[in-house]
Amino acid sequence: MGKATTVTQRAGLVKWFGAQSYEAQEKVLEELAGIFERGKAGKIKALEAELAALKGQGVVRGAAPKSVVSKPAPQKGTKKAVAAKASVLAGRKIPPKYRHPKDKTKTWAGRGVHPTWVTEYLKGGGKLDSLLIKK
Repeated sequence: MGKATTVTQRAGLVKWFGAQSYEAQEKVLEELAGIFERGKAGKIKALEAELAALKGQGVVRGAAPKSVVSKPAPQKGTKKAVAAKASVLAGRKIPPKYRHPKDKTKTWAGRGVHPTWVTEYLKGGGKLDSLLIKK
């Protein structure tokens, strides 16, 4: 059914389909599935041809969707290449380095953004060194 199909045409088709026997409905569905698969295969071929054309043109920035354009990889030894490489320690748990002065259950490892309790303590005039856990 194309865009020109009206609601009344669709309703009539549904009514007609519902009036058919199970076997007739099954046949119609098989035919429709075949039509759908051929249309799908044609669409896939068209998209693959378009993608091949984009790859063959050496797509320039702004000429294609972002998903098609890729950034060149940073060269080895540059700062960007070093920054792009994931840290060996990424994701590892480390022991806490700082502890809340009153609520001993609140701790912070010293990584990332200050927790709220640390920010409040510092705003109150406290020093970060005074929160260090003594070993």
